[in-house]
Amino acid sequence: MSHWPSIFANLEKICPIPPEEKTKAISFMKELKLKKGAYFGKFDEINDDFAIIVKGLIKEFYLKSNGQEYIKGFRQEGQTTGHYRSIVLREKSKMNIECMEDCIFYVAKYKDYEKLLDGHICWYKITKVLDDKEFFIKEDREYQFLMYKAEKRYELFRNEHPEMVNRIPQYQIAMYLGIDPSSLNRILAKKKT
Repeated sequence: MSHWPSIFANLEKICPIPPEEKTKAISFMKELKLKKGAYFGKFDEINDDFAIIVKGLIKEFYLKSNGQEYIKGFRQEGQTTGHYRSIVLREKSKMNIECMEDCIFYVAKYKDYEKLLDGHICWYKITKVLDDKEFFIKEDREYQFLMYKAEKRYELFRNEHPEMVNRIPQYQIAMYLGIDPSSLNRILAKKKT
């Protein structure tokens, strides 16, 4: 089953894509299926792939030498992922991308993506909007860390990502929000009373 019609429908909310550009984009993308627990690239590897998540949920995280995780973010269907610093600067990645569910990706090499950018203005317009969106997500997260207490950060996460709450273990949501898992349990218990 092709997921391209829904992918293009979402992208065309930003900018119309000529049929020949759709054909070119599809020709650059390869389907990749990974099982839960598999990695779409790891720390200390050079990776030049980026992907559209067609099915599944992933976690992007940093890992300290003592094994402690720092979760950068979660991404799901319709979103993109990749080791962007590694892709653009050709240096080793600083993060891991792990499948939290069985996943299907459409994957392209960065050099092929650059061919799309060079070929038609629609890809620049789409990239600009998607990049701006990523920047605003990062800015919002920083603001929440600096301005809100744990309970408010959890409430915002639930409101902004209701479809993810039941797909992600509570302790990982806590880690993402910078909350000790036992503190999150107390917050949730307090809400139930």
